[in-house]
Amino acid sequence: MTELDSRIFKSGKHLFSELNPKNIINWLGYLGLIPFFVLSSGCWFLSGWLRERVSDGFLLYSLGILCFLAGTLWGTAQSLPESARPWRLIVSNIFTVLALISVWLVNILEASLFLMISYFCIYRYEASKQYSRGWYIELRAKLTFGVLISHCSFIGSLLI
Repeated sequence: MTELDSRIFKSGKHLFSELNPKNIINWLGYLGLIPFFVLSSGCWFLSGWLRERVSDGFLLYSLGILCFLAGTLWGTAQSLPESARPWRLIVSNIFTVLALISVWLVNILEASLFLMISYFCIYRYEASKQYSRGWYIELRAKLTFGVLISHCSFIGSLLI
């Protein structure tokens, strides 16, 4: 790192100048909404083969993020009291397996509806737990709302 780079880094002009996990989680969370909005919007303006690819992309991206969220339930189970772990591990697996089956076996509209409901359910599950309070669950509420809006837009584009 050059002296200039070092000064820029220290002055806070670097995106992640302070490796504060809260800042990184916020940035990555909001950046993760961009593909939802771009892909769901694209379904309104594109046609033919390209629209099909964008629709597939939306569904696959949604599946990937949902599986990631379900995986965070698995990961956080390790820090819970032993009595609370089994149910959290089971919930994590149920969401992942059912989401994968829905995208694989049902039509795109039904799969999108299932993913949308799953996002809401994962959020409600996390929010209902005593240890899910403060800034993180507030962020999750905002991100989940954004994801639900993008799913509504996507579903609307399928119905026209």
